[in-house]
Amino acid sequence: MKLYLGIAWFCLFLLLALVGCSDEDERRQERREGDRQGPVVIGPGDRYDTHSSRTDRGDREEREGRERDEREGRRGGEYDRVRDVQMTGYRVRPASSPVLDRFDLAMQGVHIQHSPIHITNPGTSTFTARATEGDINTFLNGRAHRGNLGVRNIHMAFSKQQVQTTALVMMNNREVTAVSTGTLRPDGGTRIIYVPATIMVGDTALPAAAQQDILQQINPVIDLQSLPCAPQLKNVTLGKGEVMLSGTATPKNLP
Repeated sequence: MKLYLGIAWFCLFLLLALVGCSDEDERRQERREGDRQGPVVIGPGDRYDTHSSRTDRGDREEREGRERDEREGRRGGEYDRVRDVQMTGYRVRPASSPVLDRFDLAMQGVHIQHSPIHITNPGTSTFTARATEGDINTFLNGRAHRGNLGVRNIHMAFSKQQVQTTALVMMNNREVTAVSTGTLRPDGGTRIIYVPATIMVGDTALPAAAQQDILQQINPVIDLQSLPCAPQLKNVTLGKGEVMLSGTATPKNLP
């Protein structure tokens, strides 16, 4: 019941944007409804912004609907209108994954239909997301502590070309620093994994079992599976101190 009530409010927000609210009223409504509907559409986070914009297709369908009503002698047309909706979530928290500093969801061709009021799934949805080096390291070290595999102080440093990773591991009954250089890549549609070259201690490669212990505590670096908009990762772009993700999405909670 709460889900359907939330969807109804989201539909009402989109409808109000179409039927004559002033720009200032629309902005206030967008902020309120973004805060209300962000957790339902994107996932849990600190705050949300929502904006809608007219489309040529929407304007054409609205005009055709009015003309049809006039021909049939009706008032108050019951026809679809189409808008593009941009929703941004800040500090979004997928389950079992680092916090995402920002998550942008672009829903294109969202239909608003009357009698009864509802919206249909957008024809195309895409997303971009940003995760910071600090948030990833905080998450990884919390997981390593719980894993109890003798791996701690994991640190990933991002640059535009690569990821450098260090960790303290137990080797021959003493703690040593393992170092590796690698990259991040999508895995299975919702996960990002770290793929290193050889993990080294000094000039010596770690035994395979020890390398697996480290990777078990690192991977997946990010997992978006729990987000309700059903993101599917396509691209990963490294930057200084951050990683950018992008792909497609299918918001599940749009009827």
